[in-house]
Amino acid sequence: MKRHLFFFILLLLPYFSVQSQSFTNVAAQLGINADYIDLYYIPGGGAGFADYDNDGDPDLIIATKTHFKVYKNDNNSFIDVTAGSGISLSGDCLKSVVCGDYNNDGWLDLFVTNGGGGPNFLYKNNQNGTFTRITSGAIVTDTMGSFGCNWGDLDNDGDLDLFVANNYNQKDALYRNDGNNVFTKITADVSVSENNSSVGSALADFNNDGKLDIFVVNQGYGGPSENDCLFKNVGAEPWYLLIKFNGGGIGVRVKIRIGNYIAIREVTGGNSCSSQDMTWVHFGLGFLNDTPVQNIDSVIVDWHDGFREIRTNVAPNQELEFGGIIGVQQISSEIPQRFSLSQNYPNPFNPVTNFYYALPKGSDVKLVVYNTNGQIVKEMYNGYQSAGTYKAIFDGSGYSSGVYFYKIITNDFTETKKMILVK
Repeated sequence: MKRHLFFFILLLLPYFSVQSQSFTNVAAQLGINADYIDLYYIPGGGAGFADYDNDGDPDLIIATKTHFKVYKNDNNSFIDVTAGSGISLSGDCLKSVVCGDYNNDGWLDLFVTNGGGGPNFLYKNNQNGTFTRITSGAIVTDTMGSFGCNWGDLDNDGDLDLFVANNYNQKDALYRNDGNNVFTKITADVSVSENNSSVGSALADFNNDGKLDIFVVNQGYGGPSENDCLFKNVGAEPWYLLIKFNGGGIGVRVKIRIGNYIAIREVTGGNSCSSQDMTWVHFGLGFLNDTPVQNIDSVIVDWHDGFREIRTNVAPNQELEFGGIIGVQQISSEIPQRFSLSQNYPNPFNPVTNFYYALPKGSDVKLVVYNTNGQIVKEMYNGYQSAGTYKAIFDGSGYSSGVYFYKIITNDFTETKKMILVK
């Protein structure tokens, strides 16, 4: 059954609770110093979590009227690394902080909008904790009073383009990624043809055709109110991959590989001004139309809790679902007498099955599932575990019927067992 996407405009309050969940301000405790105040008739403000240093946890980037901060997440505490980051911003009213790997090198780059009328900022990730500012091209020389912005592969050619929502009765901006740090400003498109006072934008495939569409929130600055706009994408190549996540997916990182081509996406709650993109992940794959390679070598999904799912030899032009079921959990800390791996139950199964393993001492543990061709289809765990008994849950919802093998590898013990998925 097709699932359809809905757009929501949310009002976020400083203190809130959701379904009896409560929140506590721990910023100072974790090292986030917010002792500055920006006084301005137009409030600045943008913040985003993104794993810019590829160490597996989300870092924090904050922009306000004139201040900019980069906080590195160091084992659930934050260190101010702004001075050594290579980022130096001076804006009249910084608005949005959005991260995306626009050059497909596997590292998140940074774009910041300047709502005060000055130029916007594009920084390339140097892969060592620092950034280099890109200074040429309309994408960083236009002075439009920009508020919201979104990275997305709008033409499905395999790299991220940029849409920018501009305020003060101006045209919005669309920048096509041509590679090698070059962006071309697109002016002959309906999405950037009218003067409006836009405050936010969002990208989503609302009609499930594999192409990202654009929704724009307009303010009506200094005049009558303006209608919001929804632009259907009719120009992109019909080559894509959409990935959806059971239970949400916030904090997930996805990587795809096709030969030497690598692309990554991170799922966030929305970092741009007055907007939130869909929590589904979209990859444009139009370049496959001109190559003999027709399938994706691997799709790797890393959940925020360390759980990893892998699928190989994936066909394009489809929607994939990943379960995100907690793969491994310790059920006893009592020290067992020996290493062991149980037979899964139920077996055959559809679509979920369980198995157990025991560790008489702490060890590095790798738990993988692979198919009859020897290809790993899911890495359920890879890390250190203390002595005890563990339960593993395998969800075969996204896999075809057949024989699979699950294998445990520790410092002193290795064993493999067979299981059968029947749908």
